[in-house]
Amino acid sequence: MNEQLLIRFATGADVPQVAALEQQIFSEPWTQTGLEETLSCDRHIFLVAQTAGQIVGYGLLYCNGDEGEIPTIATHPAYLHQGIGYTLLEQMLAEARRRGVVAVYLEVRRSNLAAQRLYAKCGFLIVGERRHFYRFPDEDALVMMYEKKE
Repeated sequence: MNEQLLIRFATGADVPQVAALEQQIFSEPWTQTGLEETLSCDRHIFLVAQTAGQIVGYGLLYCNGDEGEIPTIATHPAYLHQGIGYTLLEQMLAEARRRGVVAVYLEVRRSNLAAQRLYAKCGFLIVGERRHFYRFPDEDALVMMYEKKE
């Protein structure tokens, strides 16, 4: 990537672009309303990755006490394998730690080996599975967990 990558907190102006990316990337995308509701809650972390004025990635992390959950994280298909997902995830986890979160959970499709490798690189471990978690197509999810290291 030739342009400078900026990771920042999302604003309301970012939501339509993030919603469009959700539609492009996922079979069960978040709605614009769902993204706006997440943005309106100050407990949650909603980051975007931006380059040349375009949002090329984003991630949400719900913070509830000392636990967190990542319901979605994605990189624009044209910008895959450039470290954007890793950078987003690391910054989300750093912000969660600053807020006192010590454990973060997520689900990932069993077939999504690239995402599993990314999560493992950031310290997530497989701790369980959820049968038939995903639809379109039907697939099991692996549950992964990250714990803050002292």
